[in-house]
Amino acid sequence: MRGGARPCTPAGGNLHKTRKTPPARRPDGPLYHFRVILPNKLRIVRNLVQSIGQPLKIDGEASVVEAFIRRVPLFASLPDREVGHLADTLQPVEFAPGQVVFHEGEYGDRFYIVLSGEVEIIKSLGAEAERLISVRGPGDYIGEMSLVNRDGLRTASTRARGPTRVLEMTREDFDTLLTRYPTLAYEMVRVLSLRLNQAHNLATRDLQAKNRQLTEAYQALQAAQAQIIEKEKLEHELRMAREVQASLLPRALPRPAGWEFAAHWQPAREVGGDFYDFIPLDRPGGQGLGMLIGDVSGKGMPAALFMAMARSLLRASLALAGPPADGLTQANRLIHADAGAGMFVTLFYAQLDLAAGELTYVNAGHNPPWWYRAAREDWEELKRTGTALGLFGVQALGQRAARLAPGDCLFLYTDGVTDAADARGQRFGVEALRAVLHAHRHSTAAQIVAAVDQAVAQFRGDQGLFDDIAIVVARRI
Repeated sequence: MRGGARPCTPAGGNLHKTRKTPPARRPDGPLYHFRVILPNKLRIVRNLVQSIGQPLKIDGEASVVEAFIRRVPLFASLPDREVGHLADTLQPVEFAPGQVVFHEGEYGDRFYIVLSGEVEIIKSLGAEAERLISVRGPGDYIGEMSLVNRDGLRTASTRARGPTRVLEMTREDFDTLLTRYPTLAYEMVRVLSLRLNQAHNLATRDLQAKNRQLTEAYQALQAAQAQIIEKEKLEHELRMAREVQASLLPRALPRPAGWEFAAHWQPAREVGGDFYDFIPLDRPGGQGLGMLIGDVSGKGMPAALFMAMARSLLRASLALAGPPADGLTQANRLIHADAGAGMFVTLFYAQLDLAAGELTYVNAGHNPPWWYRAAREDWEELKRTGTALGLFGVQALGQRAARLAPGDCLFLYTDGVTDAADARGQRFGVEALRAVLHAHRHSTAAQIVAAVDQAVAQFRGDQGLFDDIAIVVARRI
């Protein structure tokens, strides 16, 4: 151009040059490479790694992992280059407290090195036989058995005790590492041998403990068996004693014309101290009958033995058919001579003239029988005339008389009837007994006995008998 004018470049147009201009030079050198090229490459690598889901270790973390790996005895012989490779290969995994790392019996393709925290090695996890084998901490490794076993199955379960972090190695990496460094296999065998020895010792201790438990259980079983045998022998002896005692009671009730008799006997235990008896008296025409009901102090076998002795002495003393007071006075001397400390017997004895209905009786400390007087439609008690036999060597016994008219009834009983208790501890009592008797005043002798027995049973419910029970009913018809 003329006049030295500058060329102009239209917007978006081409530059009209009067002379060629050399192309712009690209910046080069270390500064440009550090500021532009290297960051771009790092960004590309980071994006690539993140896109395939693998966490990227920064240099600081890799250094920590390398330092940790060098402290693991299994990897102590590895060169720095291999340690660095492991630091890049092993992936950190975190487990929450109580989280199971792997289960016994499942296929395993991972090997773990505890980085922080603790893990429990457990057999039979979740089963009744669950037991803790050991606890592994930082520097220990777990899961190696499934990588060396032919079936590849986990031999135990592993659970995090608290927040736990581990380094994870795949089976492929594990096999590659052992191929490059066979000495690791020797170290692993050494550790496995140590662990097997520990497991053997633990199993031995468990077995010894179980053997002790079995021995103790066997000894306890033997003792229990001996107790059962002894108990069965005792129960058999008590059953025999009950049968013997029952045989001492009248086998049949009197059945004289114009009279009804009924009786009931129920000991609180296998044997008891209550008894009753009928004694034929030597009267003209065989119209004499002695009725006896007694209650020995105590319960069980001592009372039963004392009852047998007292009954024999009473029958021997009363069989002479003298006045009731004379016969019982003689029996008292004999019973007192043979009675142990604190043993005595209360009783009611009556001589009955069956033809006339005349009744002569002695009440030696016994609870008063009830006499139903049909003419009055009322019940009357036959009061005590003396104290229990066996307490004193010499004592005075009074006797009284009454006359039973047709329709009259005599109810003799021991205090086991009125002392029967319910679940609240309330006693059946005399008034309840009188109410039952009055409601059945026109019933037969057997019906009266059954009514009283049923009323007492319903009152006490599931409660056992507090005391022995004996009942005798005589009714003139």
